[in-house]
Amino acid sequence: MAILKNGPKFKLKGKKGNLLARNTKGGLIIAAWPSGYRPSQAPKDIKLRKKFTAAVRLSQYIVSLPSLKAIWSKYAGPDQRAYLAIMKNNYGYIEYDKPTQKNIITPGGFTLPAVDASVESSRIIISISAFSKVPGLSAKIKDLSLNAVVIFTDPVKTKEGPFRVMAFSKEAENYNFNEAGSFQFDFDRAQKNISSKYTKRILFLSAACKNGKGKIIIYSSTYSKVS
Repeated sequence: MAILKNGPKFKLKGKKGNLLARNTKGGLIIAAWPSGYRPSQAPKDIKLRKKFTAAVRLSQYIVSLPSLKAIWSKYAGPDQRAYLAIMKNNYGYIEYDKPTQKNIITPGGFTLPAVDASVESSRIIISISAFSKVPGLSAKIKDLSLNAVVIFTDPVKTKEGPFRVMAFSKEAENYNFNEAGSFQFDFDRAQKNISSKYTKRILFLSAACKNGKGKIIIYSSTYSKVS
């Protein structure tokens, strides 16, 4: 493997032959796959690959939400990407081939005010108490970003795979933090179809409080619920 810190200005990404290129904050990484490589079929190695795959899928959905990506980017620091920080903090909570209620979508943060949430067959309904007692809340905080990630597990038929993921975000400008709020995320047709094929749902929630320019000032820890 080689790391080029002062490489070409254009970006390289993907696999060509036995070479794999990837851009990182530390430089361009080029790695070579061994000729004739075949992954081990030992039960232990299969389990590790499935666990890694589950962590990758969860991390991809978390980082797809702009507010969550911004939070993890700040947490990760200048030498690590948000995606890798999410992977590092979630891998240990993966159960064999699927996420669990112990996984997180934000690193730390304040406790989300009392929540009443449910994942139904076609939507997510959420009610949150007033934020008035949240530490760090100030007059410069104007907007609220509510982010939800849902894990569907325990498929009705095993051919569906161990789990599926959905991610949602709602931006509320000039939000009244002194009053309770209600939110709803509606599933589209494809999402309704996925929902019908699984019997267990894990809901993860986090709120990001922003100033009028969209900068996140404070954010909540991960709220999770199984239904």
